[in-house]
Amino acid sequence: MARPVLASMRIGTIHTLLSFNDGVSIVINQIVESLQTYLSAPSENFAFACGRCGGHQYDQVWMDDSLWHKDDTVIYALNHYNTEPPPRDFESRIEARVKDAERALARFFEESGVDLIIAHNTGHPVNLIYSLALNRLYEKGRETGRRLPRYWMWWHDSHLERDRFLKPSPLMRRYLMEGVPGPHVEGIVFINRGQWAIARSYFEHLRNRDPMIVDRLERSHVVIPNTCDVPNRWPSDPDPTYFAPKLDPYNADFLETMGIQDKLDAEGKSLEDCLLFLQHTRVVPRKRIDHAIDFCFAVAERFRKEGQNKKVFLLISGPTGDELSEDVKELTNYLHMQRSQNPGLDVDIIWGEDRIRSDREVVDGVKCYSFGEIPGVVAYYGGLGTYFSEVEGFGNNLLELISLGVPPVVREYPVYLTDIAIYGFEIPSTPDGTMTPELIEKAYKILTDVDHRKAVVQKNLDVLVNNLGHNKIAENLSKLWENL
Repeated sequence: MARPVLASMRIGTIHTLLSFNDGVSIVINQIVESLQTYLSAPSENFAFACGRCGGHQYDQVWMDDSLWHKDDTVIYALNHYNTEPPPRDFESRIEARVKDAERALARFFEESGVDLIIAHNTGHPVNLIYSLALNRLYEKGRETGRRLPRYWMWWHDSHLERDRFLKPSPLMRRYLMEGVPGPHVEGIVFINRGQWAIARSYFEHLRNRDPMIVDRLERSHVVIPNTCDVPNRWPSDPDPTYFAPKLDPYNADFLETMGIQDKLDAEGKSLEDCLLFLQHTRVVPRKRIDHAIDFCFAVAERFRKEGQNKKVFLLISGPTGDELSEDVKELTNYLHMQRSQNPGLDVDIIWGEDRIRSDREVVDGVKCYSFGEIPGVVAYYGGLGTYFSEVEGFGNNLLELISLGVPPVVREYPVYLTDIAIYGFEIPSTPDGTMTPELIEKAYKILTDVDHRKAVVQKNLDVLVNNLGHNKIAENLSKLWENL
């Protein structure tokens, strides 16, 4: 591929979080990696504006509280998203915080000298403040003739795709139409094939502000699904037991550090007596981790029929507390209820967020593992991944499981059927979260037939490499630039 103009541009990334374990932070890292690997873009060409930064991998980072999705004003706005009439101070609080974000982003533009910005999820209400701030900066730029960076957005999710955001108050709807994302976007990256039709309905309502906006974005959008490369070429030198990445001196003590070994010792059990399943996502309602708990009990029951009393661990690697939910309490209560209804089945949850961060590090004497290495550890111990989401924009964490040798089980959410299953992965699935006999038997076979497991892992790796590698990011971003 000829080296395009994009490779020499200074690119600014805007998102509430940088270098955390959320899906968008992961995609941001993948974009940088893809442009560096496939277009030879130098690291100094990348700058970042965010509300919080969880690592030290990037040098040029501008951070401001007004860009954070858990800022008090954002939480206040979400709590009153459909309140009518809104609280008396609602509008004034939003306007004041938008001005703060405008100043922060204007400083970022001036000091970083970026030519192009990629703003993530500026169609989502959790990013209401910086989405509005961006829109107003570009509105003022158009009025004054001031040159600003080209504006692309990466459309992971939006208020148009979530039931909880479909009925805003009149005031909130005015804000959404003004600038979430608003009319100044020049190019859009969608992560699945159905999103342009959804977005088009929004932009149709903005024709009074830009008569050509729909025609322009019809040409200037691309679909770049979540992608994943196979880390460190591990399949060329795997651990032979389960065809998985090898452990290294840092993560060899993972079971001890996470308390899993102590729990086994307390019950007089060994590794052969346990099953390790991984929920490699954040803890939010739409991930349906209650279905993952159901799966653990169903598999434990399947083994009991063969006279084996397995202890099942469900390791949840992602953070809790997003989207203003109380999932930890609710899932713990659900686990206790399932235990009471299934006496003799031994299922436990391991909450990993205190020991799993974006990168390996020791924090106040506490050893932490990287989010990205966890699937490989679970694969090493012959585990499975659970992915029973009701709704996903695509399936970033699902691909991560596959890339590190973890056979997943999934619920057939809409985008999985339209955009992922078509490639031919071998993944046991359930249509609606029901623990069907077919799902459990397929999972049981993977857990008990090592040769079959290895064949499943190899096939899924082949499909991933051939269809959803990071090279797709560089190729499609270059096409988007050419279409502007």
